[in-house]
Amino acid sequence: MTEHFFKTLKIENFRGIKSLAIEDLARVNLFVGENNCGKTTVLEAAFLLVGIGNPNLIIDMQNGRGLILMEGSDIKDFFYNRHCEKGLILSGVQAKGERSLEVLPQYGDLQVAQIGGVAPVTPENGGPKRAQRLGVGASVTGQSLIGLRYQFTVADPVTGKNEQYQAGTRWIEAGNIQFAPLFDSRYKESIRGGAVYLRKGYNHASVDCMLNEKKKDLLLNVLKSIDSKVEDIKTGLHGLVSVDIGLDSFIPINLLGDGMIRILHVLSEINRASSGALTIDEIENGLHVNALERAWEVILNQSAESNTQIFITTHSGDVIKSLRKVLDGNLFPDAVACYRLVKFPTDEVRAYRYSPEQLGQALNSDTDIRL
Repeated sequence: MTEHFFKTLKIENFRGIKSLAIEDLARVNLFVGENNCGKTTVLEAAFLLVGIGNPNLIIDMQNGRGLILMEGSDIKDFFYNRHCEKGLILSGVQAKGERSLEVLPQYGDLQVAQIGGVAPVTPENGGPKRAQRLGVGASVTGQSLIGLRYQFTVADPVTGKNEQYQAGTRWIEAGNIQFAPLFDSRYKESIRGGAVYLRKGYNHASVDCMLNEKKKDLLLNVLKSIDSKVEDIKTGLHGLVSVDIGLDSFIPINLLGDGMIRILHVLSEINRASSGALTIDEIENGLHVNALERAWEVILNQSAESNTQIFITTHSGDVIKSLRKVLDGNLFPDAVACYRLVKFPTDEVRAYRYSPEQLGQALNSDTDIRL
């Protein structure tokens, strides 16, 4: 396992999870379980730890669930049972140390400022306790929930020494309410990260990146395995990817169906998260059952090629069976782990790990590990 891969993840007081520890993570990790057991929350925890110094990610994460932060009280949604006073703690162990993130509520006076007028966090301005008001207008009186305070620790990749930082988010108002990030200028991220959300399509820039890296043949080979008519691919205006399927002109790839969009999104984001980590929510979304084995081949091959650790959720038994078939072909059998998440009445969540061999035994005995 390479140095940036997480070996363990621990979650406390995050979303619907009171506590959860996940051990012995692999390069590709599949999470299954009943509805509301915390699968997507695990992906979000990994996502936040990879981009630990970027408070913008918490906004992206909420958007990935189809939600928009409209007011300060919406911040409570990030905390277990919406009890934000206790804060939430995420941590992950890597080869050279631990990453830990504590997120606490921030109370204070609401503030009127110009968009983009919040100063970055630096040691000189006292961290995220109060954003500097650089715009115009008077403050709104009254104590309110106005943001989040980040306290995070990251082991230096060279020395292994733990370094502590502060960041956060804060509401400002400038016509429309904005959720402004507060960065710690001392921290520079050393690994890449990405997320494939259920409700989002491909990222034009990620596809562009693959084409610029002369990986068109890889893209075409994968797309042809879904639709044999695909002869060429290009990016163009308006954030669209277009393909040649033998007509008199290129057509938007969106016209070829959700499965084509999904496989393009997954492949390009794995490439973009090279030497980092990627989360994929509900991998089966948009994919026909006959395309699932090909999707797993793409994920396993490209995660190895790009040195990317991947976290995936599914509700589909066909996804699990197709993974088993691919692993039976000896395609990176030791690089995959499957976890069944079980939520107890106390809201403690436990993760039960299946190696590829144990996964095969469970399927051979007609055990549904999703339950």
